[in-house]
Amino acid sequence: MLRRILTSVSTLAVIGIAPLAHAQTYAFFPNNTTINYAVNRDYAIVGYASGDINNGFQTPSSPTVNVVSGGSVGVPLRAYNSSRVNMSDGSFSGYLFAYNFSTINMSGGNVFDSLIAFDSSTMSLSGGSVGYFLDARGSSTMNMSGGNVGGSLFAADFSTMNVSGGSGGNNLYAADSSRVNVSGGMVASDLYAFGSSSLNFFGRGLMAPLINPNAFGFSLYSLSGTLLDGTVWTNKNLLIQNGIGARFTLNNVPEPGVLGLLTGGIVSGMMLLRRRKSVR
Repeated sequence: MLRRILTSVSTLAVIGIAPLAHAQTYAFFPNNTTINYAVNRDYAIVGYASGDINNGFQTPSSPTVNVVSGGSVGVPLRAYNSSRVNMSDGSFSGYLFAYNFSTINMSGGNVFDSLIAFDSSTMSLSGGSVGYFLDARGSSTMNMSGGNVGGSLFAADFSTMNVSGGSGGNNLYAADSSRVNVSGGMVASDLYAFGSSSLNFFGRGLMAPLINPNAFGFSLYSLSGTLLDGTVWTNKNLLIQNGIGARFTLNNVPEPGVLGLLTGGIVSGMMLLRRRKSVR
C-alpha cells in the first residue's frame, strides 16, 4: 500500500520538477522579493545553484522571498541554493518544492497542493493549511508545529520529520531510513514504520501493547498516552514492518510535579551532605 502511495507521490513530484521546456515560461526570483500580487506562469523559481542545468546564463543566487497578503502563486514553486521562502499569508495552487539547502517556512495562508522537501533542505509548517500532504525526501528536515494538512505525512530516504503540533488528516508514514519524532499534534488515522525507519514518541503515560505480531507483515500495537503538547492519543494503530529493522520508541517525560519533587530531593540531599561535611 505504501509503495503505491509513494509511487503516486513520486510521479507527481517528477511531473512537477521536469526540465523547463523552451515553450514554457517561468517567474524567476534571483533577488530578495515580496510577493503581494498574482504570479501566473508555468513555474516559479527562487534562486539558482551553481552549475544548475537550467542556469546556463544566470549567476547563482540565494534570495529571500516573502509571500504576504495579496500574494497568489498559481504554479509550482521551487526553491534552490540556500534560498528562503517565508509564507505568512496568500495562496499557492501548486506544489512548494525545496532543493539543495533551501528553506521554506509557512506560518499562514493556503497551499492547495503539497509541500515536498528534497536534498538537505528544510521545510517548516507552523500555521495555515496544506491541501494534500507533507513529504520529506533525501536528507531533508520537515518540521510541523502547527497548521493543518489535509492528507498524509511522509518521510522517506534519510530524512527527519519532527511533529510537535498541528493536525494531519490521514496517516503518518516513515519509510527507508527516515526518522520521525512526534511530540505533539494529531494524526487522524494510522502510524506506519517501514524499512529501517524509526517512529519516536515523546510524552507522558505513553504505552503501546502488542495486539497482533503478524498483521499482514506488520506488528500491530495500540498506542495511547499524552504527547508533550497535551494532545491525548487513544488506541492509535501503530504498525511496524517485521523483519527489516523498523522500530519505535516511547519516551515518557516525568510529570512537572514529579520532576519538581525529584529536583527538590536532589537539592536537599546535596545540602544535607554539605552540612555533614562542614560538621566534621
